[in-house]
Amino acid sequence: MVSLLTQQPIEELRKEADNITQVLSSVFTSFQISSVQVDSKVGGGSLPEEKIPSAGISIFAENHLLRKFEEHLRNGNPLSLEGLKSQN
Repeated sequence: MVSLLTQQPIEELRKEADNITQVLSSVFTSFQISSVQVDSKVGGGSLPEEKIPSAGISIFAENHLLRKFEEHLRNGNPLSLEGLKSQN
């Protein structure tokens, strides 16, 4: 099961996150955007606590700007936002 979930090498995931980061940084110039290493959980079946290395995108900005950005991503078609982690 884990081999199916990790078919895309972590290097490719990081490269995709870097590319997305570059595009977002050029559009949202008042945001601080960077690609980051994260651990994703398989989350079910026989591996509910299993973690696999992945890549994500970190975005810092003033709260009111982030709320508007998040709303736009959540209401898009297709959905563009899978999860959030707060740095509070």
